[in-house]
Amino acid sequence: MTEVVRGFGDPWIAMGDMNAVLCQQEKIGGRPVCESEGRGLRNFLFDSGAVDLEGMGALFTWTNGHDWNNLIREKLDRVVCSTDWLSNFPKAGTKNLSIRHSDHAAIVLDTLLDSAPFKAPFRYLDVWNRDDDCKRVIREAWQQVYFGYQSFVLCSKLRNTAASLAKWNKECFGLCRSKLTMLEKCDTGGGKFLSLLHWGSICKPKSLGGLGFRQFRDINFCLIAKLGWLLASNHGALWTQVIKGKYTFDPAGWQVPPPRGASPVVRGIWKTREFIFNNSAWLLGKDSNVDLWRYEWSCCDGILLGPKDFNPRVGGKLLLPELRSGEGNGWVVESLERWFKPSAASSIARCRYNDLTEYDKLIWKSNPSGGFSLKFAYWDLCCNEMHRSKLFTNLWLSPLHERLKLFLWKIARECLMFGSRLQGIFGSVVGKCYLCNVDGGDSANHFFSLCSVTRAIWLSSKWNLRFDRIPLASGVEVVNWILNPHLLVDNFPSQDCLEFSMFAAVLYHNLWFFRNDSFHNQTRWRVEEMKKKIDGDFSGFWLARSSPATGIPLGSPVVPRWMLPRPGRIRANVDFANKNGVGAVGVVIRDEGGSILALAAEKIGFISPIHGELQAAISGLQILRKLNATKADLLSDSQVLISAICSASSPHWSINRSFLNLLMLIASLDVDVFWVPRESNKAAHFLAKCGLDHDCSGLVNF
Repeated sequence: MTEVVRGFGDPWIAMGDMNAVLCQQEKIGGRPVCESEGRGLRNFLFDSGAVDLEGMGALFTWTNGHDWNNLIREKLDRVVCSTDWLSNFPKAGTKNLSIRHSDHAAIVLDTLLDSAPFKAPFRYLDVWNRDDDCKRVIREAWQQVYFGYQSFVLCSKLRNTAASLAKWNKECFGLCRSKLTMLEKCDTGGGKFLSLLHWGSICKPKSLGGLGFRQFRDINFCLIAKLGWLLASNHGALWTQVIKGKYTFDPAGWQVPPPRGASPVVRGIWKTREFIFNNSAWLLGKDSNVDLWRYEWSCCDGILLGPKDFNPRVGGKLLLPELRSGEGNGWVVESLERWFKPSAASSIARCRYNDLTEYDKLIWKSNPSGGFSLKFAYWDLCCNEMHRSKLFTNLWLSPLHERLKLFLWKIARECLMFGSRLQGIFGSVVGKCYLCNVDGGDSANHFFSLCSVTRAIWLSSKWNLRFDRIPLASGVEVVNWILNPHLLVDNFPSQDCLEFSMFAAVLYHNLWFFRNDSFHNQTRWRVEEMKKKIDGDFSGFWLARSSPATGIPLGSPVVPRWMLPRPGRIRANVDFANKNGVGAVGVVIRDEGGSILALAAEKIGFISPIHGELQAAISGLQILRKLNATKADLLSDSQVLISAICSASSPHWSINRSFLNLLMLIASLDVDVFWVPRESNKAAHFLAKCGLDHDCSGLVNF
């Protein structure tokens, strides 16, 4: 059985008579359990990593049916499952029924056992001891007179005391759960009551002003959407086949409600169908059976069409093979003009039918690889209410220490506990500044620019800074000034921006420490001591700052500089340039002696910069083919393209067909690809810029 389950690639579960006990606690009567008696079952659980699913009901599931003196009872029947199965059904459990009409008990598997109604028994809470009224309630309830046996009297008094305490708890403390829920709403109420920030804003991605926490509700929805994605993309897993067979699943059938009597899992998957098809598209194959009228789809690179591109006067189901002409590689022009708008019809007409893949493929539009990703699904789920912030993006990408980044984030989000901030919440009076003792100075504006201590430290620093002409009215303006000092300070040297940002962050971070130390511990710091601590912390952070990346893609072959080609090989340098939506490619071909064999420049249409770099590589390979070059080296300064070629994985699904053509050209010409720095690829870049400024269409002469 161990070998059988090891061959399963999907979650599994097994239930029934295992004919073995694991320990002595699972047997009563008869001979004691020896060490070898349950060895086979224990080894199976250990080797396969299976879980013995517990539940409720009778412990023993088998009996020999003899009288009491010779009675033997054992737990022989059980449910065993893999951890993957238990992850899919975390609330699953078993119910062991009583033994009737057989020597074995029936076992019921319930995938929602935890959700079964359950009445909690009475429990005495220790917190009640803190209330003097609790003793009075117990005393009065216990004085109730009952008649009968002593056991009856005792049970009646206990029952009456429990009921009295439960009633007193409800009248005295009220519904605690409802109160806790109300407090939680107040605590996350957008800063109206107890919180400085709404929890939803903190759960946004870092580039949108949050801290990157993910809400469980949205993550759970994305995880269920992943199951729907696997169903819609015709995944061959066992569970998808079961659901398709049970509910006659068809992606086109997702437009209707789920079947009656569907399981909670299926109903949850059905709720994600609109989200899935709004954020996905079909890459059509030659024998596509996708209804073009219903979904978004693509038949060539850079073209994404959908219901909005159809002629509104024409309706009905349409498949791609119906638009194919009899010649095999063309289209029926009359059908394109009848079904589609003019712009969409002309885009389809430029595509070649034979360039299509064999099968349809469902892709996730926001993911460059085209596959479903929890990260991209979560982003798409919240994208309607999210807008990227350049300030926060630059903040988290800066080489500052993480502690300083978090402090600057608090400044930008106005969540430092100044007296002015608390006044907006509780209506309290703004107190004095804890650095300079100015009345009403416990505010962000005073702390960052008006405080005499802050000004004195800035004035004595390397930059001799004065705040008379620097507007710092909000936290966002403060952080923007710290990260981009050249925007607010005239003639600020650009090479000192990083050092200034580091010093400003350290200075305000320490000033906040001095302010809090004075508030909580009544500690008085002298300005000289403050300067010394700030300078010491700055030196430590400056030495530990993040070093810049080398810019060399890992795992990619590198040519460090412009040098002669390898012996016996031709070298082709390629590059792409664009300006105002117009793109051009440049190609330089040299022989092994370094002599120029060919120069080329040409304007091209492009979808994205990486698509332009890809077309530049294709242009270089086509010229090598014209020169009958059998062994050559292709050099490009695009890290993304070279890494994609080395891994044979398209950098983006929208250019997948062009990328496949590039790989076939490389294989047919025996070409090796290398990444080269931009400084060593200036000749090809110069030709690409010439192609932008002049009407070039191929090989050129100088």
